[in-house]
Amino acid sequence: MTLIAKSSKTVKVTVKDMPAATSVETAYLMVKPTPESVDADAVITKTITATATSSGQVTDDGDPSGKAQLSFVITTSDSDLPPKTYYMAVKVILSSGAAVELPESRRPVSLLNAQVERTS
Repeated sequence: MTLIAKSSKTVKVTVKDMPAATSVETAYLMVKPTPESVDADAVITKTITATATSSGQVTDDGDPSGKAQLSFVITTSDSDLPPKTYYMAVKVILSSGAAVELPESRRPVSLLNAQVERTS
């Protein structure tokens, strides 16, 4: 994933293969300095639920197909970071109480400098 410094972006993640009659209660997106960084070291942390907020929302929660859609909003102030490669991870808390990190969500995030165009 690529992110431009001081810009906003919506990150969409699909939770697949949830057990029957289970829903996502809370989801967390963390952008960390290294793949080994602990959650507390995240430079961006977003928490979402089924209630829409400025951080995003869990939708299709409790879908009979065993899927839920997560939409996390990264704001311009969130992305005001030094350009480098960071690492994303998403964790969900299910209605059963289980906490699950989504392996497919672990990926690099290239944060690039914003391009400034000069006009005469």
